[in-house]
Amino acid sequence: MNELLNKPERYDSVLSNSPRTIVKDIFAIVKIWIQNYRTRKQLKELPESLYDDLGIDRNMMKKESERPFWD
Repeated sequence: MNELLNKPERYDSVLSNSPRTIVKDIFAIVKIWIQNYRTRKQLKELPESLYDDLGIDRNMMKKESERPFWD
């Protein structure tokens, strides 16, 4: 399964050598993707006044929020 993913090192904690089934692995990856989608959407909606509090600038926010959810 690792070789099927673009960046398998990101999913090492999900895709282990334990006897879990492939279905559980897929659900775990989808859960990560949903979290990525939600957090990037929230970042887009964040007011600019909070960028300094997070230690990011407008360009960093735009770059991060435009990344695909699977990345």
